[in-house]
Amino acid sequence: MPAPPPMDPGPSRAESSEAGLGESSKVATSKMITSDHDSFELIFMMLMGIRTAVGKFASKELPAEMGPAEFNQNWEGDFLASGTPETPAHSHSDYRFKEYSPLIFRQLRERFGISSQDYMLSLTSEYVLVEMFTNSKSGSFFFYSADYRFVLKTCTKREAAFLMSALPPYHQHLMSHRFTLLCRFFGLHRVQQRSGKVVYFVVMGNIFPIDKPAPPAQPALSPPPKGTATALTAVRGEDKKRRLLAQVKKDCELLERLEVIDYSILIGIHRAGADRTRRRVIARPACPRIPAPALGSRRNGEAAGAHEQLLREQAARRPASASEEGALTVDKEVYYVGVIDILCEYGFQKQLEHSYKAACHDL
Repeated sequence: MPAPPPMDPGPSRAESSEAGLGESSKVATSKMITSDHDSFELIFMMLMGIRTAVGKFASKELPAEMGPAEFNQNWEGDFLASGTPETPAHSHSDYRFKEYSPLIFRQLRERFGISSQDYMLSLTSEYVLVEMFTNSKSGSFFFYSADYRFVLKTCTKREAAFLMSALPPYHQHLMSHRFTLLCRFFGLHRVQQRSGKVVYFVVMGNIFPIDKPAPPAQPALSPPPKGTATALTAVRGEDKKRRLLAQVKKDCELLERLEVIDYSILIGIHRAGADRTRRRVIARPACPRIPAPALGSRRNGEAAGAHEQLLREQAARRPASASEEGALTVDKEVYYVGVIDILCEYGFQKQLEHSYKAACHDL
């Protein structure tokens, strides 16, 4: 999962750079998706589907214990341009949307302090996402929510099927280990367009908190920031080391049982002694200004005002110390850690690949 880039104050283009480098060294790393973007219609379908499905299950009572019925539960809806009793009308092509295990993922979100209202506000208040340019070998597309709290990533049918098969032990692990370093999946969805094209995608928590400057050292294992993928706050010494290694061991034991390979540890480093300008460039991207009406009916000023209101409402609901948790602090450096890319199973295809490489290298 890539780190969030700093956003240019302009309407659609973002740039990132290392602190201290000149303007000529800046590289474009992301782009605001607006109505003239090739992916705009798909993004609209994804976000409207999420808003409708999450809203449908937001008020349902969660069972005392999740069972096979909840894990196997899915919801599908036809989103016709003219609207249906279950889905709103819209100005795009007809499509079909599928939500997998809605109550299971809702419980996971609530486990980490994310209400359905807050989730929908971050993702769908303006139907705007930020496209992230990456060098991902999988060919997946990455998108940030407008406030950078969540990452949407396209995945293959095989990866989606593996996540569903691994969901019961994964769910149990996250419910039992609040401070897990594993990537936190908050939704699995499918969009089927009228052309027949099918797109699977997941919604994940962003590893890096973006709502405040670098946090100071806190007592070990304090509550995690909402939506972030790590939950270890550091004090120096053997106790910190023991807790961190114990959690890594528990997480890796789960991945071993699931026969997951090729996963990675993503580490974000923030130097707490940096000045405020450098901190803003490296670790605290400013939220972008919404460049154009997402639904084609509001003026730019109204859209920007709505986005500012979104940020105010989110800030009001978060605990004051939300971004001061979830960091590993050593001296003046703050580390944000997460285990990512955990949907690659060591199945028959990977076994063949391993055997082929072993034969090529005479291993």
